[in-house]
Amino acid sequence: MRAPGPSRPIGSTVILAILEGDGPLPEITLRGVVSREANSRIANGTAYLVKMDDRSEAALRIYSPDPRFLLVDLEDFPSSRFPGMPGYIGGAFARLFGKVDFVDDQKASAYLKFLGTAELLLGEGQRRLSTPRAAYQQAANEIIEYARATRGVILEIGIASLPDAATVMNEMAPQGGYSADSLGRLKFLWGAFIGECILKEFGGRWFEDPKIGEVVLIPRGPLPPAKVFPFPVAEHVIRRRGVEGLSRWLDRVKVAKASTDFTPPLVK
Repeated sequence: MRAPGPSRPIGSTVILAILEGDGPLPEITLRGVVSREANSRIANGTAYLVKMDDRSEAALRIYSPDPRFLLVDLEDFPSSRFPGMPGYIGGAFARLFGKVDFVDDQKASAYLKFLGTAELLLGEGQRRLSTPRAAYQQAANEIIEYARATRGVILEIGIASLPDAATVMNEMAPQGGYSADSLGRLKFLWGAFIGECILKEFGGRWFEDPKIGEVVLIPRGPLPPAKVFPFPVAEHVIRRRGVEGLSRWLDRVKVAKASTDFTPPLVK
């Protein structure tokens, strides 16, 4: 393990803003001090043990038998992206793990219980990197109104509407193709509609993954959530590359939801 140094956040305070929906923790804010480096769940990853303050310990007590520490796993984010480090620019995320038993053991192997994902912040009032859920809901509603007004098709939020949605997406495409601006707007609108349909069926939440973009996190019980990226499949159908692509994509989402792999599946 690397020795602590000026490029390591040992001894610094970190605020963990929990992202509700991808683990048992609700949308709360935790605070602690970085105790030492730990082994990440991925090869050559970045992880730290964080000692919780008294208020955070109390909040964690019903979720972990030992709420004194959390393992904060940044995975392939470098330590420079940790709050307070020179490379911190916001939008750093980590998975949080707690102990399954109350044992006086600070080895990373003792932290097996996945508790959720958090954004790492410098201060309580820092703006979080997230698009309001209402923006996706509004976009989905725009699609529903468009389909009714221009095609006479009644869409609803739910996967049962996806075959009709694929037909509308395919039929509305102009023969000459879209401009870059109009394509980008339609990708967001249809991607938001598809994502809201997934949420209706499987639960979860929207999440802005800094390495992928806007994804839907689908809960898998005690395992890290599956990540579903709805915008590429929306573009596939919009560009008239086959309406059947959406049904195949949905099958992959169902497989990801049922997966028992610890590594979270990603469906693009």
